Amino acid sequence: MVTRCPDNLRYAIEGLVEDCLGDIPLGVVYVDEVKTWRLARMLPSVRDVHDLE
Repeated sequence: MVTRCPDNLRYAIEGLVEDCLGDIPLGVVYVDEVKTWRLARMLPSVRDVHDLE
């Protein structure tokens, strides 16, 4: 889930993620495109990228 990014990189980020992961299925989600009710369900499982390292 992308919570913020410069407008000029908005969909470039999605391409970079897909290129890096190859055949691993992963969807890039932009927080401002998620319906409020769904966001409330998703947020508890979101992890900051820095916590993954």
